[in-house]
Amino acid sequence: MGPFADARTVFAALFAGVAIAALSTTIIAPSPRLAARVRPYTLTARTRLGKSADIVIADAPSSTRGGVLWRLWSPPMRSFAQWLKRFRASEADIVLAKKLRQAGYSIGVDEFRIRQIATTVAWTLGAGLVGYLVLRSPAWMLVFALGGLVFGFTRLNARLDNDLETRRRRMRIELYTVNMNQ
Repeated sequence: MGPFADARTVFAALFAGVAIAALSTTIIAPSPRLAARVRPYTLTARTRLGKSADIVIADAPSSTRGGVLWRLWSPPMRSFAQWLKRFRASEADIVLAKKLRQAGYSIGVDEFRIRQIATTVAWTLGAGLVGYLVLRSPAWMLVFALGGLVFGFTRLNARLDNDLETRRRRMRIELYTVNMNQ
Protein backbone atom coordinates (compact mmCIF):
# COMPACT_ATOMS: atom_id res chain seq x y z
CA MET A 1 0.00 0.00 0.00
CA GLY A 2 2.65 2.53 0.95
CA PRO A 3 2.83 5.44 3.38
CA PHE A 4 0.56 7.66 1.28
CA ALA A 5 -2.47 5.36 1.34
CA ASP A 6 -3.63 6.76 4.68
CA ALA A 7 -3.01 10.34 3.57
CA ARG A 8 -5.05 9.75 0.42
CA THR A 9 -7.91 8.40 2.48
CA VAL A 10 -7.80 11.43 4.77
CA PHE A 11 -7.69 13.84 1.83
CA ALA A 12 -10.51 12.00 0.06
CA ALA A 13 -12.66 12.14 3.21
CA LEU A 14 -11.83 15.82 3.71
CA PHE A 15 -12.69 16.61 0.10
CA ALA A 16 -15.94 14.63 0.33
CA GLY A 17 -16.95 16.64 3.41
CA VAL A 18 -16.14 19.96 1.73
CA ALA A 19 -17.95 18.91 -1.45
CA ILE A 20 -21.05 17.88 0.47
CA ALA A 21 -21.05 21.15 2.41
CA ALA A 22 -20.64 23.19 -0.79
CA LEU A 23 -23.34 21.21 -2.54
CA SER A 24 -25.76 21.62 0.35
CA THR A 25 -25.37 25.41 0.31
CA THR A 26 -26.13 25.52 -3.41
CA ILE A 27 -29.11 23.14 -3.22
CA ILE A 28 -30.72 24.32 0.01
CA ALA A 29 -31.20 28.08 -0.15
CA PRO A 30 -31.08 30.00 3.12
CA SER A 31 -34.48 30.99 4.42
CA PRO A 32 -35.52 34.57 3.60
CA ARG A 33 -35.45 37.10 6.40
CA LEU A 34 -38.87 37.93 7.72
CA ALA A 35 -37.91 41.39 9.00
CA ALA A 36 -37.38 42.80 5.51
CA ARG A 37 -40.83 41.69 4.37
CA VAL A 38 -42.69 42.80 7.50
CA ARG A 39 -40.93 46.15 8.00
CA PRO A 40 -43.23 48.26 5.75
CA TYR A 41 -46.27 47.11 7.72
CA THR A 42 -44.64 47.75 11.10
CA LEU A 43 -43.61 51.24 10.02
CA THR A 44 -47.18 52.08 9.07
CA ALA A 45 -48.51 50.75 12.35
CA ARG A 46 -45.89 52.62 14.40
CA THR A 47 -46.59 55.94 12.68
CA ARG A 48 -50.33 55.52 13.17
CA LEU A 49 -49.70 55.03 16.88
CA GLY A 50 -47.72 58.28 17.00
CA LYS A 51 -44.32 56.64 17.43
CA SER A 52 -41.16 57.17 15.44
CA ALA A 53 -40.89 55.19 12.22
CA ASP A 54 -37.14 54.71 12.56
CA ILE A 55 -36.43 51.36 14.10
CA VAL A 56 -32.81 50.35 14.29
CA ILE A 57 -32.57 46.62 13.90
CA ALA A 58 -29.51 45.60 15.85
CA ASP A 59 -27.46 43.15 13.94
CA ALA A 60 -25.11 40.77 15.68
CA PRO A 61 -21.54 42.01 15.65
CA SER A 62 -19.34 40.31 13.11
CA SER A 63 -17.15 38.78 15.83
CA THR A 64 -20.03 36.61 17.08
CA ARG A 65 -21.36 35.67 13.64
CA GLY A 66 -20.43 32.38 12.05
CA GLY A 67 -18.74 29.37 13.46
CA VAL A 68 -15.27 28.60 14.68
CA LEU A 69 -13.76 28.56 11.19
CA TRP A 70 -15.21 32.01 10.45
CA ARG A 71 -13.79 33.46 13.67
CA LEU A 72 -10.45 31.77 13.01
CA TRP A 73 -9.98 32.76 9.38
CA SER A 74 -11.86 36.06 9.28
CA PRO A 75 -9.02 38.31 10.57
CA PRO A 76 -6.39 37.12 8.05
CA MET A 77 -8.94 37.29 5.23
CA ARG A 78 -9.99 40.77 6.35
CA SER A 79 -6.34 41.86 6.32
CA PHE A 80 -5.87 40.38 2.84
CA ALA A 81 -9.03 42.11 1.61
CA GLN A 82 -7.77 45.44 2.98
CA TRP A 83 -4.46 44.87 1.18
CA LEU A 84 -6.30 44.12 -2.08
CA LYS A 85 -8.46 47.21 -1.59
CA ARG A 86 -5.48 49.39 -2.46
CA PHE A 87 -5.52 48.02 -6.01
CA ARG A 88 -9.24 48.44 -6.64
CA ALA A 89 -11.13 51.52 -7.67
CA SER A 90 -13.49 52.94 -5.06
CA GLU A 91 -16.27 53.11 -7.67
CA ALA A 92 -16.32 49.32 -7.79
CA ASP A 93 -16.98 49.22 -4.04
CA ILE A 94 -19.80 51.74 -4.41
CA VAL A 95 -21.40 49.68 -7.17
CA LEU A 96 -20.98 46.49 -5.15
CA ALA A 97 -22.50 48.10 -2.05
CA LYS A 98 -25.49 49.18 -4.13
CA LYS A 99 -25.90 45.68 -5.57
CA LEU A 100 -25.68 44.10 -2.10
CA ARG A 101 -28.31 46.50 -0.75
CA GLN A 102 -30.62 45.96 -3.74
CA ALA A 103 -30.27 42.18 -3.49
CA GLY A 104 -31.34 42.33 0.16
CA TYR A 105 -28.04 41.16 1.61
CA SER A 106 -27.27 42.29 5.14
CA ILE A 107 -23.49 42.23 4.71
CA GLY A 108 -21.06 44.94 3.76
CA VAL A 109 -18.59 45.15 0.90
CA ASP A 110 -15.65 44.01 3.03
CA GLU A 111 -17.45 40.93 4.31
CA PHE A 112 -18.55 40.06 0.77
CA ARG A 113 -14.95 40.35 -0.43
CA ILE A 114 -13.76 38.16 2.45
CA ARG A 115 -16.33 35.52 1.55
CA GLN A 116 -15.26 35.79 -2.08
CA ILE A 117 -11.60 35.23 -1.14
CA ALA A 118 -12.47 32.29 1.12
CA THR A 119 -14.65 30.71 -1.59
CA THR A 120 -11.91 31.18 -4.18
CA VAL A 121 -9.26 29.59 -1.95
CA ALA A 122 -11.54 26.67 -1.03
CA TRP A 123 -12.48 25.91 -4.63
CA THR A 124 -8.87 26.25 -5.82
CA LEU A 125 -7.53 23.88 -3.18
CA GLY A 126 -10.41 21.44 -3.54
CA ALA A 127 -10.25 21.26 -7.32
CA GLY A 128 -6.47 20.96 -7.27
CA LEU A 129 -6.70 18.13 -4.76
CA VAL A 130 -9.28 16.34 -6.90
CA GLY A 131 -7.09 16.76 -9.96
CA TYR A 132 -4.14 15.25 -8.17
CA LEU A 133 -5.99 12.41 -6.42
CA VAL A 134 -8.02 11.34 -9.44
CA LEU A 135 -5.52 11.76 -12.26
CA ARG A 136 -2.26 11.56 -10.25
CA SER A 137 -0.59 14.24 -12.32
CA PRO A 138 0.76 17.62 -11.17
CA ALA A 139 -0.15 19.10 -14.56
CA TRP A 140 -3.79 18.08 -14.18
CA MET A 141 -3.71 19.28 -10.59
CA LEU A 142 -2.71 22.71 -11.90
CA VAL A 143 -5.43 22.67 -14.57
CA PHE A 144 -8.08 21.69 -12.03
CA ALA A 145 -6.79 24.29 -9.56
CA LEU A 146 -7.05 27.03 -12.20
CA GLY A 147 -10.58 25.91 -13.01
CA GLY A 148 -11.42 25.98 -9.30
CA LEU A 149 -9.89 29.45 -9.03
CA VAL A 150 -12.05 30.84 -11.82
CA PHE A 151 -15.20 29.10 -10.59
CA GLY A 152 -14.61 30.08 -6.96
CA PHE A 153 -13.97 33.72 -7.85
CA THR A 154 -17.00 34.11 -10.09
CA ARG A 155 -19.42 32.01 -7.98
CA LEU A 156 -20.41 34.70 -5.46
CA ASN A 157 -20.71 37.41 -8.11
CA ALA A 158 -23.01 35.20 -10.17
CA ARG A 159 -25.03 34.33 -7.07
CA LEU A 160 -25.34 38.02 -6.19
CA ASP A 161 -26.54 38.88 -9.70
CA ASN A 162 -29.02 36.00 -9.61
CA ASP A 163 -30.38 37.04 -6.19
CA LEU A 164 -30.63 40.65 -7.37
CA GLU A 165 -32.64 39.68 -10.45
CA THR A 166 -34.88 37.36 -8.41
CA ARG A 167 -35.58 40.12 -5.90
CA ARG A 168 -36.33 42.62 -8.68
CA ARG A 169 -38.83 40.21 -10.24
CA ARG A 170 -40.48 39.56 -6.88
CA MET A 171 -40.71 43.30 -6.16
CA ARG A 172 -42.34 43.92 -9.55
CA ILE A 173 -44.97 41.29 -8.79
CA GLU A 174 -45.59 42.66 -5.28
CA LEU A 175 -45.73 46.23 -6.57
CA TYR A 176 -48.53 45.27 -8.93
CA THR A 177 -50.41 43.68 -6.01
CA VAL A 178 -49.91 46.77 -3.84
CA ASN A 179 -51.08 49.08 -6.62
CA MET A 180 -54.21 47.01 -7.15
CA ASN A 181 -55.18 47.35 -3.47
CA GLN A 182 -55.05 51.14 -3.41
